[in-house]
Amino acid sequence: MRLAGILLGVAFLLVILAILIGPDPVKPERKPFVLPIIFENKIKELQSSFTNQTDRFWRILKNRGLAHLNNASPSQPLVLLLAAPPAAHSTVDCFAKKLAEGLDPEYKRRLATIDGREERSYAGEDTKKKMDDLLKRKFMDGHRAALVHHLELLPPPSPLLFYSYCDDQNAPHKHVAIIFTVHLPVEPEASLAPKEAEGTVEKYLADTVWAAEDKDAVAALLSRVADTVALMNGEPSSSATC
Repeated sequence: MRLAGILLGVAFLLVILAILIGPDPVKPERKPFVLPIIFENKIKELQSSFTNQTDRFWRILKNRGLAHLNNASPSQPLVLLLAAPPAAHSTVDCFAKKLAEGLDPEYKRRLATIDGREERSYAGEDTKKKMDDLLKRKFMDGHRAALVHHLELLPPPSPLLFYSYCDDQNAPHKHVAIIFTVHLPVEPEASLAPKEAEGTVEKYLADTVWAAEDKDAVAALLSRVADTVALMNGEPSSSATC
């Protein structure tokens, strides 16, 4: 009887403590099923601002984005390369940021961002480590998108980092989107078919930007970062303000 009384007293104390302390704080559950809706609405918003883009441009972004977001267990990250001829230089990075906000609404004010203009004067290995540390930290914290502006200005061999991050089988973070921008030096020839025009981006990176690098390494990198290219048009100065 004495033991039963002790146990009853302990149980009573535990109940009192539970009431005083309250329930354990529970982090709100993420609701990934709303992400496709947010992204689709973002695309509609962008279409109303960036009115000079082609149907093909919007179709590429929308289809690839929704396919990734609707997949509960994607096998690889979403990788998009937004390429800008001179007429679109002033808008491509702004557009990329707005697109990333639609893919990562929770962190849209603190997007994981890398800018080749800021890294071009540093040693390539230092930049590679800096980018790796940033992406690891951001993705482990729950970020779903990363922006890499001016891919063409990153000092070699730092771009090779993206071979693993954009891998189609063994990428360390498959739920994320990585958006690259490339500023092209010239407009693609008007006579080229859309697919051929998009192909000039890969040619520019391989034959001009990374011409001095190992050909096999460059080819492997391009197979990942330039798998989906969306070529931007310029916008009238009165629209698409950022």
